Formats: sequence, structure tokens, C-alpha cells
Amino acid sequence: MTIIGVDWGSTSFRAYCYAEDGKVIQTIEHPSGILNIEDGGFEQTMFTHLGASVQAGDRLLLSGMITSRNGWVETPYAEVPVCAQDYLLLATRQELKGVELLFMPGICQQSPANVIRGEELQIFGVCNPDEDALVVLPGTHSKWVVVENGCISGFQTVMTGEIFDLLMKQSLIGFIADGSAHQEGAFRKGLETGVDQRPEMGTILAKIFSARSKVLLDQHEPKDVAPYLSGILIGSEISNNLAYNADRTLPMYIIGNKTLCAHYSEGFRYLGHSSFKVVDDAAEQGFARISGYL
Repeated sequence: MTIIGVDWGSTSFRAYCYAEDGKVIQTIEHPSGILNIEDGGFEQTMFTHLGASVQAGDRLLLSGMITSRNGWVETPYAEVPVCAQDYLLLATRQELKGVELLFMPGICQQSPANVIRGEELQIFGVCNPDEDALVVLPGTHSKWVVVENGCISGFQTVMTGEIFDLLMKQSLIGFIADGSAHQEGAFRKGLETGVDQRPEMGTILAKIFSARSKVLLDQHEPKDVAPYLSGILIGSEISNNLAYNADRTLPMYIIGNKTLCAHYSEGFRYLGHSSFKVVDDAAEQGFARISGYL
């Protein structure tokens, strides 16, 4: 029997095929996220991508937006605190073509209301079973997750990436911008503005408008708008969440693509945090850990 972990999100499909010793023997990637699947053709798409890698008697673990309301099978949320073995118990099981499918649940907290679906797999992959840690997952909706004794005990979602995208595409700030290439100096100035707590700097909404004002006052060039705005949003996110999660002795992990993690790393260092580990992708380790409880 082969165990295959399928990380199927909004924009991409990735599968990991594991040998009996838990090592990955094959990785399958395809840009067909759930938003690209027409007429609910998830079953056909999955078996097409996996091809001969999946046989009757194999077991598939599916995680990500494929288990959301817009996906193939909507699964319930496990309420924090959630450990890896508890998470697996709430999986929704089906069988197709002799293959057992386990659709993983999401994770929720009731107060303040929040949900995670997909990121929890990477958290279980990066943290040891008995570890206390703070895990940050930058992205469209950044996640700040507190791990206690290897279990997810609480988290916060910050819409940093989506707000940046909306401002650049649908606001006066974006209209005055010239491109979105990263400019190190402008990004650093944005970080400084984002973390500045002086009353005269105003709230995050006031700081955002300065991305336009600085161009109109010839303090910035239009090419500086995007990196400056990114710096403001990331700086504000980091400073606010570090104030909430103030224990600097906790191990800290940043999980995500290299470019975005580099920007967050700079923000952490600017605020005096230099002890953290950057992880590109922990889904592979997450599936391996979860499958160990089967």
C-alpha cells in the first residue's frame, strides 16, 4: 500500500507519494487548483494527475481548499486545541476505485472567530510533537499560530496580501504606482512607517494613504509605491502580532515562498527578532507525520 498526500489549494495541485519507510519517492505538481476545475470534475482531475502512481489499495490524504465549501468534499472544523492525532480522527473517509480517500478537516477557534484550512498541515510538519512555538505563514491571508506541546492552541488571520492586492488594483494608491518591482529602500521606509507607534503617524489607514501622498509631494517616485505599501502592511502586521505574542523565548518558524519570507524576515530583524527558522514548504513533512497515526 502506498500513502499519497495531496495538497490541493485554490491555484495548485501537489501530491507526495511515500514509501513504507516514510520517505517521499515521487512528487507530482500541476497548476490546476480547485478554481480551475470545471463542473466539479475533481475526481477525474485527481486520478489523471496521479496516473499510474495510485493503485487500488492505496490511501490518499487530501488537504487544503479541496476540503472547503468550494471544493470536492467539505469537511468540518476541529476546534482548538488540536493535536495531529485528533486532527486525523475528524477526517471524512470515502472510497473510489478501491482507493481510500481521507479528506482532512480544517481547524477553528470560536473566540475570536477564526478558521484555518490547509496551513495546519504545514504547522504539524514543522513542529515537533511536544514543542511550544510561534508559527507565521505569510500570504494572501497570513496566519499567526501558537503551538503548545505540539498542538495548535490559537491563531490569528491577517489579510495583508489581499489588502495589498486590492489597494494596488482598485484604489488611488495603485493608480499612481508604476509597477510592483521590489525596491529595497522603499520597502524599508514602509517597514519603518508600519511599526511607528507615534500618535501623529495615525492608524494603519492613515499610514496607507502616505503611499500616495509621498509621490504627490515628490518624496517618492511612482516605482516606490508598491514596495513602500508592502512594507507598511507587513511592518504593521508583524509589530501588532509580536505585541500579542510577546514571548521571545519561543522558537519561531516562518513558512512560505522564499521571496515573501525574506520580506518578513527583514521585518522581524528590524524589530529585534533574529532567532527564527525559515521553511519553504512543510506539507511534505506534515503528511508524513499525519500518516504515522494511521
